[in-house]
Amino acid sequence: MILFVATDAGGAKELIPVIKEAKAKNKEFEVIGSDVTIPIFSDFGIEAKETSITSKEEADKLLNELNPSSVCIGTTGVIKAERYLTQSARDLNIKTVAALDEWYNYALRFEDEDKNIGKYLPDIICVQDEISLELAKAEGLPEANLKITGSVSLSELSKLKSPEFPEILKPAGDRTSILFVSEPLKRAYGEKPGDEGTHGGFLGFHEEIVRQLLADHLSKLDKEFFVLEKMHPSQKDTLDSPECGPNVEWVSSADPMPIIPLLWHADLVVGMRSKALLEAAILGKKPISIQPNTDDPEKCTAVRLGVCELQTDELNLVEGSENQEIPEFPFADEDAAVNVLNLLLT
Repeated sequence: MILFVATDAGGAKELIPVIKEAKAKNKEFEVIGSDVTIPIFSDFGIEAKETSITSKEEADKLLNELNPSSVCIGTTGVIKAERYLTQSARDLNIKTVAALDEWYNYALRFEDEDKNIGKYLPDIICVQDEISLELAKAEGLPEANLKITGSVSLSELSKLKSPEFPEILKPAGDRTSILFVSEPLKRAYGEKPGDEGTHGGFLGFHEEIVRQLLADHLSKLDKEFFVLEKMHPSQKDTLDSPECGPNVEWVSSADPMPIIPLLWHADLVVGMRSKALLEAAILGKKPISIQPNTDDPEKCTAVRLGVCELQTDELNLVEGSENQEIPEFPFADEDAAVNVLNLLLT
């Protein structure tokens, strides 16, 4: 029996295709999630139970009850159930496999309370490509634990057919529709120089700075816009609309709706560092990353790969196209989910 565990949205999206593959092959499994990820699993017909694990002792108890042959985890930026279960599984001689969903913060995803790598290190960490392998090694992850499998969630996009037009975009009408992909950067990195958040020091910007910068720019243009600000799944509350001109309607939504139909049907996709910008590029969009005052813009993978335009203080937005030539993405390996499942089973 395989135990799948993901308490963060990115991790859940990475595990879903592997779970579907396990189901198709009639493998026994259980899924554990959180209030953030249970709705995401549910969107794909996967039943998940909410975890209350906050210690190794609780992880020991669960693994002794379920007795899985392997544990497959998503990754998180803070110490949560995934890490306690990894530690417990090692003591119980149960294989652990982690699936990465991004190309940065490798060490952060497996560090212990003293920022050392070891106690919470899985047996196998599935990386997306050679670039990811080298970046992970550079941050101190042992090469022996790294296996290139391809990106599970991104490989699914390469097979996607046109999804149904989402209701929330219909009020846009003939106006240019913009999807602004929000992230809780203020919480993760602080709101001003010298601040520290859960993931590190101040980036030079956060979501509230960027949304107002975007609103100011659109308000100056001789065109009408409908902006849908999609909050990150971990954000349960919306923000008040920023100050906008009469040509801009701004709607903020914390609805845990699937993002792929929004990426597909919006005229333009704008974000900061979100993986959704890379997803948009795979779907044929021309996404824009807004990162004012940044000193590390390539933490946005889509920017680093050259498939997303980076803009800082001076914005120059243009309407995107659904029909651009889609680049080749070697990490979007159609066998990625099978590769991860095989590592769990062997």
